[in-house]
Amino acid sequence: MHWLLGVIASEDKNNEGAFKEFANVVKINPKIVEAWRGIGVALYEIGNFEELIKWMKDGLKNFPDDFFLNFLLGLGYHRFDQNKEAVQPLEKALSIEPQNIDVISTLALVYDAIGEAAKSDSLHELGLKISPNNHLLLNNYSYTLAERGERLELALEMAKKAIEQEPDNPSYLDTIGWVYFKLGNYEKAREYISKAVEKGGSPVVVEHLGDVYFKLGDKEKALEFWKKAFEKNPSNEKLKEKIKRGQI
Repeated sequence: MHWLLGVIASEDKNNEGAFKEFANVVKINPKIVEAWRGIGVALYEIGNFEELIKWMKDGLKNFPDDFFLNFLLGLGYHRFDQNKEAVQPLEKALSIEPQNIDVISTLALVYDAIGEAAKSDSLHELGLKISPNNHLLLNNYSYTLAERGERLELALEMAKKAIEQEPDNPSYLDTIGWVYFKLGNYEKAREYISKAVEKGGSPVVVEHLGDVYFKLGDKEKALEFWKKAFEKNPSNEKLKEKIKRGQI
């Protein structure tokens, strides 16, 4: 009964209900892997990554070689900004499904976050061999290169391919704008990043627009957008210092 109710809740996008029912299933019988997966999906959709980590670790005690549980655990760690902890379960998931684009993409971002640039680039390149026009991989690889200030012409080429497929995606608009920023083309950067902000870009995107205005010589506008970004993410100490200095 709990299983059926969990499935119905999932189909109705009632993630709280799905979590509750699938949790009841594993309490009765922890050997039903589909219920653990259901818990993971529900918690991911809710955005409760701390609980996702706890439940997936418990699930893996029963099913250590399950691809989906390892992937969800790694994804949970990544979303919870614990990228070092994300490596092991994501590498395990990749060993089980070595051509899975979702795992490749996530692990590449994790490697980049912990300073393993060569591994990150290698995985992005592997993913693009498997799926050459995958807009997520193109965008993510482009952004990581832009952040490091490396191979910017390649980054621009990939960003253009990604934006052609999803021209209204704020993350993709920010990426191509940020590549132009790194190339010193600040007018082009303003054009794209302004669109990203209009479409609901993250605090990072808003901060980027402030950086662009600073480079364009408009310090008043720069401070305006830095302050807006800080309001959205008041825990950003680096941004707080940037606002105090009034410069990048």
